[in-house]
Parts: sequence; structure tokens; C-alpha cells
Amino acid sequence: MGIILSLMGFILAGVEGILWSVVLGVLILVISPNLPPPFIFSLIGGRLLFADDAPVLYQITQKLAARAHLTTEPALYYLPGHMMYGLSN
Repeated sequence: MGIILSLMGFILAGVEGILWSVVLGVLILVISPNLPPPFIFSLIGGRLLFADDAPVLYQITQKLAARAHLTTEPALYYLPGHMMYGLSN
């Protein structure tokens, strides 16, 4: 991934582009694990689903959480678009 990023930097800005791509790549690696999923979802246009919005999904989630012995049930979000997302925190 770093090689591809460096190559793109070189193509766009030469040797200086490699330096910028490395700096930005490291910055992304440092910042991205600290971004909470709700913030990422809001950037995509997602919103939190409540039990009234999708009762069947909440029933399924409750059953799965109970089978997995989870202490808290996961929150469900609606993310508009045709892509599938799999995110957790």
C-alpha cells in the first residue's frame, strides 16, 4: 500500500510527492484508528437506526448478541448507497 501511495506521489509531484505521500500515509495510519465509527458514518451520510425504525433487524441483533454472549448489543446504522460496509468498534 505504501509503495502504491509513493508511486502516486511520484507521478503527481516527483520526488517531493514521495515525501508528501509518506507523511500523509503515516498521518492517516495514526489518525484513522482513533476515529469513532459514528463519525465515519456521519461522513457517509449514515444515521443511527432505532428499534422503531427496523424492529425485525433489532430482534435478529438481540438474538445474535445473546448467542454470542455480548454484554451490549451492537448499534445499527443506515448507510445510504449500494456499497456494503462492515465496521466495528
